[in-house]
Amino acid sequence: MKVRTLQFGKAMGAALFVLLLNVAGMKNALAQNQVAILQHNDTVTAFYGADAFLQANAAAADGDTITLSSGIFNGSNCYISKAII
Repeated sequence: MKVRTLQFGKAMGAALFVLLLNVAGMKNALAQNQVAILQHNDTVTAFYGADAFLQANAAAADGDTITLSSGIFNGSNCYISKAII
């Protein structure tokens, strides 16, 4: 009887350890960066972080393309006064 109890305890410990590793892995997978890609003629520039759109907009010229990743970007004090795509 003690042998089965000991095996059950080891199995539960192993299962909890695997569950902990899964939770830690999911946290890192969901913490993705915001990226804004600016295409100007033949030049491609990447901006990272919450202010990436603000930086790309400031560096853009008329006719440039800004591509945003998924996520929430800081848009306060952002005025789009150029013909960007």
